[in-house]
Amino acid sequence: LYPNLNALLQQAASNESMVDLFDDELEHKLLPAIQALEDKLMEMEIFQVEQFDDAVVKFERVINDITSNYSSDVISYVIALRDMETEFSSMSLKLGELLLEQFHDGSLEDDIPQSLGLLLNDKEAFVNMISASHDFRLDKINAKDDEFTLRNQQDVDAILDKIRHELRVRNRNRVQEIAQLTDQYRAEKVKIARDGLPQSML
Repeated sequence: LYPNLNALLQQAASNESMVDLFDDELEHKLLPAIQALEDKLMEMEIFQVEQFDDAVVKFERVINDITSNYSSDVISYVIALRDMETEFSSMSLKLGELLLEQFHDGSLEDDIPQSLGLLLNDKEAFVNMISASHDFRLDKINAKDDEFTLRNQQDVDAILDKIRHELRVRNRNRVQEIAQLTDQYRAEKVKIARDGLPQSML
């Protein structure tokens, strides 16, 4: 399309009679050529935008698959942590019951700390302490699980939002560039129609 515009101008420059008839003939050729150029550039830009959109969809699918696999590994790890904590709590409770039994039958050493003695003296409070400790650690594990899930999704969303924003800016700039280019051609056509072709082209 660009060579067509140049060919029209060169054709006019090589023939003085065509310069005189610019308004009647050459102008009618330039305007459709400029419009055809704009249409073709917009068509190419629309095609490019569609290609970018398809690429983003594919990228989103891939990154979601990667994130899903990674999340599955983390979930397995968290489940293992919960199981370990439950097992630890169960062992602590059994050891605590043994300690309580030794304390109450007098077989426990006499030099235990006073604070432990007070705690062992209240069996219900001792058992509740172990249970509360277990619940506290489970809550921390669950909180980390939720934090990971949220942060992971936020990271993915941030990446995709950045890509989409950059594409919107790029697409808008390209449309503006096409409009500026064709507007410049139209302005030059108007100038030539008003003032004639430049001496350098005659």
